Amino acid sequence: MHIHTYYTINDNSEGKKEICNQCKKILLTKKDSQGRIDNKKYLKEHVGDTAQPGGRTGKIFEKLYGKAPDDLRYK
Repeated sequence: MHIHTYYTINDNSEGKKEICNQCKKILLTKKDSQGRIDNKKYLKEHVGDTAQPGGRTGKIFEKLYGKAPDDLRYK
């Protein structure tokens, strides 16, 4: 499983364009009339940015950042 690490190329009132550092996948996310992006799509594509120690994303967190100290883990 490849975990994308995106950086922003263009961000304007219509949407946000990002590209992955490793695989060069381009992600286009449209914004609504109030300038908000689609939260479900963001969370699905930015797993590495939102990973937490323990819980559902604990294995992804450890793969990216190493083992977290015990005081940061969910109990």
